[in-house]
Amino acid sequence: MTLLIDNDIVHKLAQLDLLDDATPILRERYGNLEVLNTLRFKFCPNGESKRARQEQKHTPEVIGRIQNFIDTAVTEVDCEITDSALLEAMAISDDGLDVGEMQLLQSMIEREESIMFTGDKRFLKALAQDENISVHMEKLEEAFVCFEQIMIFLIKEFSFEYVKQKFLVALGLGLKVDSTLRMCFEGLEQAEESRVFENLQLNVESLRRDTQSYLSTLTAWVIPDDQAGHEGELAATSE
Repeated sequence: MTLLIDNDIVHKLAQLDLLDDATPILRERYGNLEVLNTLRFKFCPNGESKRARQEQKHTPEVIGRIQNFIDTAVTEVDCEITDSALLEAMAISDDGLDVGEMQLLQSMIEREESIMFTGDKRFLKALAQDENISVHMEKLEEAFVCFEQIMIFLIKEFSFEYVKQKFLVALGLGLKVDSTLRMCFEGLEQAEESRVFENLQLNVESLRRDTQSYLSTLTAWVIPDDQAGHEGELAATSE
């Protein structure tokens, strides 16, 4: 089994200081973890770039967590896109099919068993709308996990209060954390577990409606039964 993780997910988990916590659990469950070799060059430059100095989301602490993850926990891949259906889809895409995500997709369809963590909602929606990709539907069905599903998983694994404190610390440091996550933790310090679960699930279901059957429905990525069924409404973002 292989878990493919896009750059965006690694970055978001590093911001929340949840990357080190999640890694051993993911390795135990999925075995091999793979990332694109572009992750290192995007977030771990040899010298501090002007952009990195300007954007607080690239702090030395966040960069260090990503560097450690790359050096100790994953396999870096450089996958050439060769599948004709993927190439055709990219040729007619309006940029929704990100090259990095498509490289991971190429790796996925070459494997017997794999799953992908992606933080790119535009990619999943574009994938669902492209008829070329349908030839791989059997391989890709329920093969993707979005960021909100990962947060549900981590709260279940480490407790709501643990994840909430990680989120609040990241905010306190001025990091530009995921905007949807900010909405889900409404009330910030006063955020309540049932409401956060509900908000996360509302965003998952909104994405699911736009992405056919690509999102996983396994228990790991679903809110606990005792948290399901609460009334409420939060507008899902298109990030």
